[in-house]
Amino acid sequence: MYKKVISASVVYTLLTFLQPMLSLLLQPFYLKWFSNAEYAVFSLMNGYSALVTLLSTLGIGAAVYTCYYDYSQKPEELKRYMGQVLSFCLWANLLFAAFIFVLGQPLFSVIFRAEQAVSFYPYGAIATLGGMAGAIVVPYTVFLRNGNLLKQYTLLTVITAFGATFAQLAMVMLFKGGLAGALWGKTIGMAGGALLAIGTNYRLLTPQLNRHYLRNTLRFMLFSTPNSIIGWMYLYFDRFLTERLLNLTVVSMYSLLHVLTSTIEMAYLAVRGAITPFIFEALGPNASTHTEQQRNLIYRFYFGFTILFASAVVAVVCNLQLLTSNTSYYAIRPCVFLYALGYIAGSLADIANIYFYHRKQSFKLLLYTLFAVAVNIALNMALMPVYGLWGVVMASVAARLLFLPALFIPHLHLLKPFANKSIYLPLAAAAGVLSLAHAVVAAQLLPVELVGGLQFLGILLLLALFNLPYLKSGLLLAAALSQKPKFPSL
Repeated sequence: MYKKVISASVVYTLLTFLQPMLSLLLQPFYLKWFSNAEYAVFSLMNGYSALVTLLSTLGIGAAVYTCYYDYSQKPEELKRYMGQVLSFCLWANLLFAAFIFVLGQPLFSVIFRAEQAVSFYPYGAIATLGGMAGAIVVPYTVFLRNGNLLKQYTLLTVITAFGATFAQLAMVMLFKGGLAGALWGKTIGMAGGALLAIGTNYRLLTPQLNRHYLRNTLRFMLFSTPNSIIGWMYLYFDRFLTERLLNLTVVSMYSLLHVLTSTIEMAYLAVRGAITPFIFEALGPNASTHTEQQRNLIYRFYFGFTILFASAVVAVVCNLQLLTSNTSYYAIRPCVFLYALGYIAGSLADIANIYFYHRKQSFKLLLYTLFAVAVNIALNMALMPVYGLWGVVMASVAARLLFLPALFIPHLHLLKPFANKSIYLPLAAAAGVLSLAHAVVAAQLLPVELVGGLQFLGILLLLALFNLPYLKSGLLLAAALSQKPKFPSL
């Protein structure tokens, strides 16, 4: 049984990370297919599509993430709840489409300075369809993951991830679709996932929404949806601001840095998604000492994985010449050390925020997200016109670091699980290595390509030393996931 639970948790992590990994593998193709301006537009449309996923269904996915457990003890009620959520998504998408396909072009003319390059038709319209499909896939993914339906979860992930990848390759390389073809490819993959969600649950769909099932979800959405939209601003707004204040060339450079480095966040969020049921159990009123010990070991795995992955990403960016011959992108290499450090700091805040999800404190999440976005925008407005690309990087890192005291000082109890030297020492060591690497490159003491490799080897060695007892026994992840959380399947 233990092996089954361990295997399932690892599989969930890998599957969640599959789509961003495939997108990462496509980056050399994007850099070959697109000019700097086209790559910038492609990045902006991906950000816009993510916003559509939130707006078209009012961000219901975040509410389902928490409200699922209101029905987890009643399988039949849970099925009806899923039907109501999917029905809500269809109705909301229909209303959103009626609005956006009429007013999309005027909105794009207001938002973007380079309105001829960034037009709603065809680019925005295609991205809209992909975002609307994603709005159906997101809550369905939550049902499958929380219900521990591994086979269905695997099928959905494979369809959306591989479907989007192969469709993009076909649309650009076979049908010569260019930028529009790549956007169509991403939309096709997501549409396949949406059709799977609707097709396998069509008997649960209903034209009439039931307040009994959606009441708590809508109440949670009152603050969670603004929180999600503001969270989108935290992730993507700097690129839109760069387009307004600078130009598409800088947008393309920052977009590449963000795409490569943000895989750190995707990686630790994938792990967080896999371990959330265990953390929810540990936060429950009946949590045993064994459960708390299990949570501590899970945190060790979470941070160890994050640090190692961040170091690997830094090494890749430092050797960007292996991905593209376009030398204009090489300017992002010295920025990656501090930028990655910001994501490691963000991993600490994101795992601590699970406490507020468990307590259903969506208003508090909204306030913290507002704070983070306000600080980020203010720093970007101040630094970007003066320092250009470096200004965007400094604003992002500073915003993530300033968020930590704002989160933990009023809630010191959230620090308790991390007040363990097996957790904070690796974090401190990683910060030291990345800071030293940045200083060496800034002083031009060693080539950036060499420094990227050396920092990875150094962090790998430090993590091995910190986890030597567990490496010997091979029980780090096994001990953390040795007990299945007590949530029934659908």
